[in-house]
Amino acid sequence: MADFSKEIQVKAGIRLELVTTLFSVHINRVDNEGVSLDCRYRSDREVASVEELFKIEYDEQVNILKIEERLFDEKMSMSEASLRIGLPSVSEVDIRNENGKLSIDDIDSKIRIENKNGRVDVSDSSGSIVLENENGSFRLKKFDGKVELKSTNGSLDILAGKGTLKTETKNGQIRILDSEYQQSDIQSLNGSIFYHLPSLEKGNYRISSHNGKIVLVIPHDLSFRLQGRNENGRFHIGLPDNYETERENYSRIIKMVRGAAKTEIDLQNRNGSINIVSDKPFDAGMNFPGNEEWSDMMHKVLEGLDGIPDRKFMDKLRFKIMKKMHKRGFGPGHSSDGFGRGGHHFGGMNGPAGYEADDTEQDRSRFMD
Repeated sequence: MADFSKEIQVKAGIRLELVTTLFSVHINRVDNEGVSLDCRYRSDREVASVEELFKIEYDEQVNILKIEERLFDEKMSMSEASLRIGLPSVSEVDIRNENGKLSIDDIDSKIRIENKNGRVDVSDSSGSIVLENENGSFRLKKFDGKVELKSTNGSLDILAGKGTLKTETKNGQIRILDSEYQQSDIQSLNGSIFYHLPSLEKGNYRISSHNGKIVLVIPHDLSFRLQGRNENGRFHIGLPDNYETERENYSRIIKMVRGAAKTEIDLQNRNGSINIVSDKPFDAGMNFPGNEEWSDMMHKVLEGLDGIPDRKFMDKLRFKIMKKMHKRGFGPGHSSDGFGRGGHHFGGMNGPAGYEADDTEQDRSRFMD
């Protein structure tokens, strides 16, 4: 394993421009005044210095550091290639990444990323971030600021964020949990959307999908005004609140208001279902068996997670819930779906009706597919 290190003296508030193709890159904040580079890799060819692997240029006048991976001929094989960059205070980070994993930690700046065929992780950072992603997953954890994401063929996982959020995705699922965005604009073409809204005094949320499922978890203490519009898909309502239904051309519409309604929620879908559930599965005044047990279980899932729930996790959870429901008498033919009073479920204009007697356990399990 070859190992090279380099220190570059720079002024505070630099702009970093990075281009990588084969190397996995980790960027983090350091307390010293210079930029540190640590490079490791395996290869069948000897290299004398890090400059043979990367073109490094620092322009002190404009305070820009450029690091670009050099292109090698096909005869040189390389594996386990990684580059760690330690940055002092920075004003901007501009990265073009291809084929390698990119991670950014504890950076406060404007971040712009173009990513192809690689995974991107950003955590414990702030400022603003603009991402254009193709064929790679993106995970954002504890980022405070403005977020704009465009993704094709990759999933987006967002945990514990603050500020504003705008996403546009194709062919990838979106999961947002434990975040306090006051404004969100979420758009997806073919992927599902899971969003656990924050319990804030005021907010604005627009969530739309074309062919994917929308699952929206609403805090029990949130006041809001909600409108949902669906053309070919179904609505599943798991809230105790009353709502109105209407039809406009080919679309079915629901409207719901709770409290002072300072939070605006707009949901739109064309071919996928819209699922609206509470973070409390049962109303406190309802005398269902195991009320406290159900609440504890759902709170652990929706509020106590250290990470984003993946498909495998949700499948196991759904199986456990359905098993307990069956034991407690909430099997096929009962009016509750375990996610809210009445388990309202309609595909036409029948209003707030419960599950019908011929609904199967499998039909209900599809709620969180």
